[in-house]
Amino acid sequence: GVAKVDKELQSYRLDSIAWEQEENQQSVPLVLSAGWQSDMTLYDSIDEDFPTAFEWASMEEENNTVFRNEIISQGSDSSRLRPSSVASDALKSIDETTPFVTATQFAGDLLLIPAHCWHQTYAPVPSIAVASQRCGISDGAKVVQHVIDLTTNDRTIPDILQQIEYKEEGIGKQVVAELLGFAIDRSAA
Repeated sequence: GVAKVDKELQSYRLDSIAWEQEENQQSVPLVLSAGWQSDMTLYDSIDEDFPTAFEWASMEEENNTVFRNEIISQGSDSSRLRPSSVASDALKSIDETTPFVTATQFAGDLLLIPAHCWHQTYAPVPSIAVASQRCGISDGAKVVQHVIDLTTNDRTIPDILQQIEYKEEGIGKQVVAELLGFAIDRSAA
């Protein structure tokens, strides 16, 4: 199973280190997640007439229903976005009966990918992705501060985003909502 897939996809172990933390006066990397990576791509070639990000944005502004239908149609058409021959051969050698699953995400959608499920994303329009395997009491405040540090925003940071720890049960949804609101606030631009 998993070992065959990892071998065929030429995968390697990848730690996701967002920043370093101080422990006993030494700088130690904070590993937020650890997983497997493959440098093969499912999007090696794209049809020349596949809409550009600007064309998608124009379509969305003109008629959101047409945009949604078209992006779902284009995204699920495997003849439009094609894997490299190396990736295609690897996938065939794993199991020719395993289907590709395509999902189209829109603003506010959440996609959960089970463990050991290889996946790749393609964003035809500019987007923000927030991914996490772990974010809790010990590192939640550091994740929040990291996003704030990358944000060019002159607004006052909301109190909830200035906490040292997030121990209160059920606070995560409010923290994420405030953080995303702060990070993408267009009035500060």
